[in-house]
Amino acid sequence: MAERWQQWYPHNIDPWQGSADVQALSDLAYRAVHNLLQDMWKQVDCALPQDDKELAKRSRVAARWADCKEEVLDYFRDRTEDGRITHRFLLKEWEAAREKYHENHKARVEAGKKGAAKRWDSSAIAEPCLSYSSAIAQPCESYSKPIANDSNNTVTVTSTETSTTKPLASTAVAVPADRGKLLGTILLNRGEYEVREDDLARDGPLYPGVDVLWQYRAMKAWSLANPAKRKTRKGIARFMNQWLDKAQNQPHLSGGSNGTNRQSLGNAVADRADEALARAKANILSRAGFCGDGSRPGDVSEPGSVDGPGATGVVLEGFV
Repeated sequence: MAERWQQWYPHNIDPWQGSADVQALSDLAYRAVHNLLQDMWKQVDCALPQDDKELAKRSRVAARWADCKEEVLDYFRDRTEDGRITHRFLLKEWEAAREKYHENHKARVEAGKKGAAKRWDSSAIAEPCLSYSSAIAQPCESYSKPIANDSNNTVTVTSTETSTTKPLASTAVAVPADRGKLLGTILLNRGEYEVREDDLARDGPLYPGVDVLWQYRAMKAWSLANPAKRKTRKGIARFMNQWLDKAQNQPHLSGGSNGTNRQSLGNAVADRADEALARAKANILSRAGFCGDGSRPGDVSEPGSVDGPGATGVVLEGFV
């Protein structure tokens, strides 16, 4: 089987076409010579056996080999020591290509060995080695005692020089930053986003022309009415920014003959959001078998109570 470097061979067009031997070939002989040259290149000695049947097969001319045999053998006048036919110029290129390939291969192998030795040589490692084993703790040069886990889920590494105690990564608990009082929530595609005082403190100065708290309520109403379009936890910040920016840049509703502004469009949207929120609540309660005021059919409560038919409503902080 031919080696990797034998999958191609150099073909210098000008010397080939300018050769008198090539120009003297007939069309059939030219085809046979070209095929035999390619087949020679893939051999272990760049030569072919001097056998008519074998040469006819390798030249791809088959039954017409007799018509061009004399011309082809005249072109391949060179012979090896064991009598196989070859071509001196092709053999010279073949030997040069083989030598170059093996030199490059040897250089790549040596470079790989040097790289492996550099990576695995313990003397090249500047930092001390720390060995872990599931069964036996193997001490390294820089450490005199094995690693042990204590009852507080900490790893204690005792060295001849220093002793350090580090908490295990599996027991570390992330402490959330204090974002202030909870004002309400906005539904997400999974879970909900908690709107807190720091959100209001951030957005209030950025959008002075908007009642930001009302807009938060409008966002929640929108999320209730559009469950298929709810935002992800990663995209909720961008959604809130775009919502407030749109409300800030909306033109104001005007009324009266003097054209004075009576109500901003953002507040009007918030009013409609309140209505949508109330309708959504009533719908949820009705599905659960409650009346719109939170009571079950047939319940009797005192007028004015917060949980009976005559309730005037529940006062909520922020928005819900």
